[in-house]
Amino acid sequence: MTLASWYFRSSVCGSGVFLRCCFEQLLKFSMISLFRVLVAVSVWFGSEEVIFRCHSHNALGQSAAPSVMLHNDAVGDQDDLCIWANGKDPSDSRVIVSDKKANSLFVYLLDGRLTQTIEVAKPGNIDIRRQVVFGGEAIQMQPTDVVAFNVRADGWKVRVFSVNQSSSQLEPIDAGGFNTRPNYGSCLAYDSKSKRLFFIATSESSGVTQYELCRLIDGRLTCTEIKHWNLGKCEGIVADDESGEFYVAVEQEGIWKLDIDSNSHKAPELIVPLGKDGLAGDLEGLTLATLEDKSRVLIVSSQGLSKFFIFDRQSPWNRRGTFQIEGVTETDGIDLYQSNEFPDFAGGIFGCHTSQLQHPIVLTSWKDILAKVDMLESGAFR
Repeated sequence: MTLASWYFRSSVCGSGVFLRCCFEQLLKFSMISLFRVLVAVSVWFGSEEVIFRCHSHNALGQSAAPSVMLHNDAVGDQDDLCIWANGKDPSDSRVIVSDKKANSLFVYLLDGRLTQTIEVAKPGNIDIRRQVVFGGEAIQMQPTDVVAFNVRADGWKVRVFSVNQSSSQLEPIDAGGFNTRPNYGSCLAYDSKSKRLFFIATSESSGVTQYELCRLIDGRLTCTEIKHWNLGKCEGIVADDESGEFYVAVEQEGIWKLDIDSNSHKAPELIVPLGKDGLAGDLEGLTLATLEDKSRVLIVSSQGLSKFFIFDRQSPWNRRGTFQIEGVTETDGIDLYQSNEFPDFAGGIFGCHTSQLQHPIVLTSWKDILAKVDMLESGAFR
């Protein structure tokens, strides 16, 4: 068993919810004595706003121990996220979270401090692309870090924001958004050669639709539907800009692969059906990773199993392993940002939703996760 460290942060105004979260989470670990719980609570009461660390043993064997939980008093159900890394100051990086029940986006620092709240009706899946140079009339404009998400209200929309490089704040660039077909989830995809930025939306019953986002010479953004595929109920989706492919988690079928290129005539391909190597539904979040041996993998959250599966991103799409995170169940959205620039997150930051407690977003070191992967075959995973 390994020694795990938990970090929590809150303000006095949220003491009721925060203390309840602390007790519920800390008491999950059988190795923590009641004395340590009481000491932690007393420390928290000692100042207006503190971070405290509670040490526990990893009682779940192959489960990785998370480092930070993101939560605030207004949370309803934070079920998706994306990570923005500040290249000039990594400590000022942000985790951008969508919460449909709270009708809000919440933006946090990596230590859990809430820095921005944006009111939006029923925001869905959220994604980011860094250093985007828009095509169209404005092709010579400065690179922009773009954040986009689907909206399940107000007639179905896509909303588009940018990250202000000076203030690290989100700012709308879409004049209120663009209408779409009925949507359920979404992702961004970027072709750096053609300077084309795409927004791809999933749905409960209307298939998958691809839109192109362009910027006019006067700075205005446009959104045009360019392609549609008929697939079953799906929410989770992620694009691999390098390969020109994107992956969709059809909840009761499996993972499908499609081409980003709007001129491609390839039909959607079911690459990982439910049942393959133990994969079970509902399938939800998807994200991408590159391992130390340079192999490229796909990570998918199985909400029904409260487990994360890792598959190769090439035929025959073998399962590389699985992992779990302490205290995390019925996960929806996930994201991974791989980097060695964050002292508290060796190897990068893996963020995920959990149905436990008050629906925090849980952040875990990617290196710690790799150390806990349950491999399908013997041999070095990393």
